[in-house]
Amino acid sequence: MNLAEAIKSIQRLNTMLAAPAAKILLRPVGELEKEIKERVFIEGLNAKRNKIGNYSEGWAEVRTSRGLQVDFVDLKFTGQLRESINTKVAGSPDSSDTAVMYITDDEVYEKKYKPRNSVFDPTPDEFANLALDVEFFLRFEIDKAIK
Repeated sequence: MNLAEAIKSIQRLNTMLAAPAAKILLRPVGELEKEIKERVFIEGLNAKRNKIGNYSEGWAEVRTSRGLQVDFVDLKFTGQLRESINTKVAGSPDSSDTAVMYITDDEVYEKKYKPRNSVFDPTPDEFANLALDVEFFLRFEIDKAIK
């Protein structure tokens, strides 16, 4: 790399570092969203990695009639709750410094799922993976900027 190329690399790196943090944080938070959805909706586990619960006999019959599993609570029925969990840049994309995971269906969440407390909280392993993902994507963006 010659001096002119090095200067251009540094300028690209400076531009990348001056960009809103959300540009880098969006992807790792999206990965966290995927992990939480898998734990809750596929494995049926809360943040303490315990079963969310068991279905009552009547509800198990309803689920069975729709071809859904009944071995453990997985919060899947219509898919509405899963689809309402999203990741986005908080605030305007040009000025935001964070990304958030949120539930758009607040009314349903408040009535049905908030009482289950820690279901959607990240586990310690999910937090650790988030930190690793932030580091990975930051390094990726730095490498992309200096090449």
